[in-house]
Amino acid sequence: MARETEKQSVAILGGGIAGLSCGYFLKKRNIPFTIYESGGAHGGNCSTFAVGGFRFDSGAHRLHDKDPDATAEIKSLLGERLRKVSAPSHIYHEGRMILFPISAPDSFKKLGAELSMRIAAEALLGRALNRGDAADFESRSLKQYGKTLANLFLLNYSEKLWGIPCSRLSAEASGGRLKGMNLKTVVAATLGLRGAKEHMDGDFYYPDGGISAISEAMADFIGRENIRLNSIVTGVRAEAGAIAEVAVNGQPVETAAGIVTTIPCDEFVRMMTPAPPPGVRDAADSLKFRDMILVALFLDVESVSGSATIYFPDSKYPFTRACEPRNRSEAMSPSEKTSLVFEIPCTEGDAVWKKGDDEIAGIVVESLSATGLARKDDISGCAVRRMKRAYPVMEIGFEKPLRIVMDYLGGFRNLRIAGRNAEFHYSWMHDMIARGKSIAGEFPPGETRRAAKPRQNPDLE
Repeated sequence: MARETEKQSVAILGGGIAGLSCGYFLKKRNIPFTIYESGGAHGGNCSTFAVGGFRFDSGAHRLHDKDPDATAEIKSLLGERLRKVSAPSHIYHEGRMILFPISAPDSFKKLGAELSMRIAAEALLGRALNRGDAADFESRSLKQYGKTLANLFLLNYSEKLWGIPCSRLSAEASGGRLKGMNLKTVVAATLGLRGAKEHMDGDFYYPDGGISAISEAMADFIGRENIRLNSIVTGVRAEAGAIAEVAVNGQPVETAAGIVTTIPCDEFVRMMTPAPPPGVRDAADSLKFRDMILVALFLDVESVSGSATIYFPDSKYPFTRACEPRNRSEAMSPSEKTSLVFEIPCTEGDAVWKKGDDEIAGIVVESLSATGLARKDDISGCAVRRMKRAYPVMEIGFEKPLRIVMDYLGGFRNLRIAGRNAEFHYSWMHDMIARGKSIAGEFPPGETRRAAKPRQNPDLE
């Protein structure tokens, strides 16, 4: 039997940004906790890799200043190491780098006046003729932006990213991007009206030396003694409407005050004892995730572009986007050298995932050479990293099985859920920090709040 002081601690399953954020705010409230992280380092899918003198992140990560409280917390942690970056993003289209978000002078110059005016006209006409929201990504994109813009920059890109036709993809997969890039901003950008760049990618914050500086600072604040690395959650035992115990590396850990899980929701359901009802398990198994291969190319040139991120919507390129880490922080590459990091969405076990590192790097090198952005002779080395469960795939109808799973998990009074893969929700870093603060507020010292009893759901039978 655990001592009473131990029984008041909170177990956090996963040491990525979501789990660390929960620990960070629990620490500020003087609530004891332990983080169990399966890997040998914290940060999860928001990490920084070092190869030689180069550094690159596990994706095009950055801190958007969308939540003032979240930004203030990271500023307080990092101080001057957190810098505001003003680097534009671009869409690569037929040899041209088009500003993203679209701006009138740039689009007129690179797309031509006729094509630019057609984009604006289609957006206006589509809105006038179509009422109500469309459920699928393709229909909503065509309605909001018209055929020309959707086909140029949205549909091919999204199909590469998610791995399914956009007609099968829920409009929610945009993660709020379609809401920001609305009719007003598209037409304003195309016609050169004021306020055209108030959506999409703006200035952002980024720490010197890579995104992992945020997780490192959180871990220092939390206390490394409260983080158990190489600790794989292998089982979860439920009893009397609560999570009574978790198994870590096969050994039981008594939980008591509460559990915060950042484990992908389908994995969490599968490891539960007693097994959840068949309807819950089937619902969890139907939720799909997208994996990703990162290919970093190291170049013996000082710069390739001034872009924060370059998007490649054309289906002939295997990657969806690339970033030049040096444009986020000069510490990301040696002096007078730079790198490009490409993201290739795929699914574990598919033909792309099975390719060897050298083969997949060679494909990227050939595609890069075809763009003219860099020459093969400039490439001095490469590195390949594979990221599992990078994105939840929001296929049409995903809401029903997700509701079944979340209603079931919500019935355990000491369980809280945080993070993109645990909540099966497209979220950003500032969202996870805000969620961590919210969850920490639900665990007052010395007591555990009861979760609301879920409504009866016939789909569980």
